[in-house]
Amino acid sequence: MKIGAPKEIMEGESRVAMTPASARDLQKLGYDCVIETKAGAAAGYSDADYKEAGVEVVKTAAALWKASDIVAKVRIPTDTELKRMRKGQTLISFFNPGGNEEGLELARSKGASVIAMEMVPRISRAQKMDA
Repeated sequence: MKIGAPKEIMEGESRVAMTPASARDLQKLGYDCVIETKAGAAAGYSDADYKEAGVEVVKTAAALWKASDIVAKVRIPTDTELKRMRKGQTLISFFNPGGNEEGLELARSKGASVIAMEMVPRISRAQKMDA
């Protein structure tokens, strides 16, 4: 199973959903990792940092979405990103499910699943998933 993180496209966003360190941790659990080129640049991580951590670096967002079984993002996905989803794929991201009926419907129509980070309970066991 492959987990991918695209470059955040919202202006001013410097965070990235996967760091080289978190990629190493995911790989220890048996996952393969993929990241879009320059996705970590604004957060201070180069493509070389990711390659050194064993992460596959792909050139485009389309290639990232195609290669990933699970896509992790920071910001709510755009319509273009949602249209790239496919059957069986999972998106982990902020999503605003209460105010994003159109996005939920698009994901459902594609046969994809969405885990909305703002819906993760604020309990001790979920601390590692706190956004």
